[in-house]
Amino acid sequence: MKNKLFKSLNSQFLVVIIISVIIILLTISFANNGIMNEINAINNRNRMNDINNRKGLSDNFNAFYVDSIRFVTRLDNGCEEYLQKLAKLYDVNAAITDNEGNILMKSKDVSVTKIDLEELKNIYKGKIEVKDKFYQRYDIRLDEKEYKFIVWKESKYEELNIREIYIRTWSPFLIIIIIMLSLIYIFTNKKVKYIEKISKGLEEFSEGNLDYSIKEKGNDELYLLAKNSNIMAQNLKAMIEEEQRVQRLKTDLITNVSHDLRTPLTSLIGYLQLLNDDNIKEEDKAKYANVSLDKAKNLSGLIEDLFNYSKLESGGITLEKFDVNIIEILEQTIGEASLDIANKEISIEKNFEDKSIMANVDPMQIGRVFQNLLNNAVKYGMHNSKIIVSAFERKNEINISFKNKTDNLINENIDLLFERFYRGDISRNSKIKGSGLGLAIAKSIINLHNGYIDVDVKDEMFTITVILNKV
Repeated sequence: MKNKLFKSLNSQFLVVIIISVIIILLTISFANNGIMNEINAINNRNRMNDINNRKGLSDNFNAFYVDSIRFVTRLDNGCEEYLQKLAKLYDVNAAITDNEGNILMKSKDVSVTKIDLEELKNIYKGKIEVKDKFYQRYDIRLDEKEYKFIVWKESKYEELNIREIYIRTWSPFLIIIIIMLSLIYIFTNKKVKYIEKISKGLEEFSEGNLDYSIKEKGNDELYLLAKNSNIMAQNLKAMIEEEQRVQRLKTDLITNVSHDLRTPLTSLIGYLQLLNDDNIKEEDKAKYANVSLDKAKNLSGLIEDLFNYSKLESGGITLEKFDVNIIEILEQTIGEASLDIANKEISIEKNFEDKSIMANVDPMQIGRVFQNLLNNAVKYGMHNSKIIVSAFERKNEINISFKNKTDNLINENIDLLFERFYRGDISRNSKIKGSGLGLAIAKSIINLHNGYIDVDVKDEMFTITVILNKV
């Protein structure tokens, strides 16, 4: 399952995105929790400090007030100096005001001349929140009159700096996010670079450089794209080379066929001219007439081979199949070639498993195959040699073979014998008749019958085997 997951480029990107989103969400969650925890911690510390400060300051203010009322009894400079010394000793701010809030006496650190008593009353009632100062109000009697005695002090309060908290809390998480984004960039950039290499390879292919190879790496879709692109280039190269080879063979065929047509045609014209010569004896004229007829037959056979092969290649032949006896077609083929066989002093050995082997084939076309194969064996067979014709059944197949000894074929040419426009007689020996299309025609006809044809050369023995389907 793991291998399948990471073989898909979509899956890889999906996994990276999911992991990134999870990490970013967790980072945001942890960061927000951290911020809230720090804010709550500061608020709790301020609350505890406020409680502790208020209790301590209240005791300190009470002690200061008690000492003050013992010696500050008049509105004069002496009492004010004593008040200032006590305020410094207790580390507080103090002021004595009338009922309007006008300051009559004060400690040295107090710069104002009036205190808003109404505001102070609201602070005591909790209507106004003051976090950085703690106030205490007392009554004092000076010169037999009642005055207000206000004591206060700055309280220790930790300022809540949200911006600083966010910066301090988010800094490590931002580093994590930057690292994640960097990893995503590295991953995507690596894929983009590989895509660029594949694109360069495709560009090379489009410019005709089919020897170029795209480096194959990974196991995802990009790897498959690179691999299939290389295979496509190699296949295209092979197709081009095959087409060039076929074009060369076509050119050779045209040259060779032109030679084969011209040679007997020239001879035919020459013999016909001799027949018109009154100085030629009658017996010589009869001989020249027979030679002319033979040349004309060769031309006719060559033209017929070209015509048949052209029809086979273009799909212009439709098979007319019947259940026929293969042995009868072989016997007929051997009989028709008996004259050529005798002229070359070749013997025929027939190895037929049975007198009747039935197959559903086009008898005319199969007869042409057997004729071409037997003629090929006779033409290229050695004098005073033997051709072995075999036929037998195996399971659902019929096996027919023509075997003879020859010295005209080379092993490395075997694979080309059935190729289009190839002729085994490389030297174009004029003593060997034929178009050189016999085996190509035979293969095309066997392919139409859904069979196959094979060649084997061993110890100078040349064997062509035809496999057909049984009825």
